[in-house]
Amino acid sequence: AGIDYPTDKEDNFDGIDFGKVLFENKALKKRTLYWHFKNPYTKSYSYAIREGHWKFLWSQGQSHLFNLHLDRKESTDLISNYPKKAEQLKKSYQKWVKEIEKNNIN
Repeated sequence: AGIDYPTDKEDNFDGIDFGKVLFENKALKKRTLYWHFKNPYTKSYSYAIREGHWKFLWSQGQSHLFNLHLDRKESTDLISNYPKKAEQLKKSYQKWVKEIEKNNIN
């Protein structure tokens, strides 16, 4: 963008380089996606994790699990059918948060 950026500061970012995907037409490696956000309607904190076809969502104190391959609209909560999968995804998110905090990632 043409701005000067201080080179004496080390920044850590949680992300990947999309250069090879954009400029060399290479495939993007499959990976687990994590995100958290403040719900603009309820003002409450929520988080989600996407791993393969599975999406775990925690919002307003409740956990939800969806199979996005079978249910793109997230209309059928499968948490009672797959409690171990939900717990595994929740633990994966918690581990990710600790890693972010430990490494002071922006």
